[in-house]
Amino acid sequence: MWRAEVGGRDPHATAAFGRLWRSMGAKAAFLPREIEVLQLTAEGLTVKEIAGELGVSFHTAAGYRKRAILRLGARNKTHAVAIGITLGLIA
Repeated sequence: MWRAEVGGRDPHATAAFGRLWRSMGAKAAFLPREIEVLQLTAEGLTVKEIAGELGVSFHTAAGYRKRAILRLGARNKTHAVAIGITLGLIA
């Protein structure tokens, strides 16, 4: 039953992955802008607002967020933010 509660993932494997990721220096795998966009997403900004904040196009901001989601193996932006916080990438 626990597996169903965490989206079908083994919670022990997820915790082990997190420890390994942190020990490898997770931030090194991301562009600084990807982390910045993920942080702004966590603060509740839309892609349009993020683009304005960073002075980039909508499509550029959306691309940074999409790559961060893919690199984290997340299902969506909310999941990416949760993983980012868990791994210490964002606050």
